[in-house]
Amino acid sequence: MTSPILSQGEIEALLRKGSAESSLDELQGFLQLIAQNMLAQVNRRSTELLELEGPSVEYPGVTLEQEITRDSYVVAAELGDSELLLLMAVADATLFAERLQLPVDQAVQFLGQVWVGQVAQLAGVTHRIYQAQKVSGPELGQIAREPSSFLVSHAFKRYAQRFGFTFLIQQQEYFAAIVEASQETIELAQAKESAQALLKGHESTSPVGRAIFTPIDEVALLEEDQSITLLQDIDLTVTVELGRTILTLNEILELKPQSVISLDRLAGEPVDVYVNDTKSAKGEVVVLEDNFGVRILEILTKSKRS
Repeated sequence: MTSPILSQGEIEALLRKGSAESSLDELQGFLQLIAQNMLAQVNRRSTELLELEGPSVEYPGVTLEQEITRDSYVVAAELGDSELLLLMAVADATLFAERLQLPVDQAVQFLGQVWVGQVAQLAGVTHRIYQAQKVSGPELGQIAREPSSFLVSHAFKRYAQRFGFTFLIQQQEYFAAIVEASQETIELAQAKESAQALLKGHESTSPVGRAIFTPIDEVALLEEDQSITLLQDIDLTVTVELGRTILTLNEILELKPQSVISLDRLAGEPVDVYVNDTKSAKGEVVVLEDNFGVRILEILTKSKRS
């Protein structure tokens, strides 16, 4: 009759297996959260809503020769003490850039900034994004990979179109430590959301007051008098401010054709949108046929309006 008691070696093996499964669950949950946040930010800029497939994790060989065969855009990034690469095939990057109405290299770099920035924020580590570069398939195959590296793959989808992208994580152990360090931040955020939902639930049931009803014969009259359509033809002045500066009277008198005035706004920063002299939104300047336009990026909350 065999003994039902496990040996010390069998116990340690089971503990290691349980720890690995727990770490894998944490990694999948962490990557899913990053993907959801990334999709939300991308859809704020996209001309049409995109769906996201993934993330999926792969542990291939030591080179990219078999995995990446097409010419691609590559964005290198530093995340704390580790390095990673974003790779997106040229054809897929072109489709993605069309949705964002950006040059292809800027669109891919924006994607890398969003993903890496989310990871860095949750983990509390520094990060740095480098300029996107177009690299041929054979050159990609020569990129050295550490034995512990792995790939995190996603794909944006819209109707029949699908354009994928992949992150190469060079140091699995360091990234696992980042995931573990982020769990407390994620749990605190989830607890805060739960607490807010609980408080809102209490607010919906108290305080209790006496209900006051409008007489039934006055309802139609009130709806007609208070309809929002009464306000829809009111003209409002919308102003887009590119930037501001302060000049002395002498500097203004010295202005002449071809003079350049420096504004207090960096190139690429969102412009301010004012409605009746109240700053109400932020946007970016676009070209519509032969005219300038502004695409709204953010509607300011009441506390931020001025």
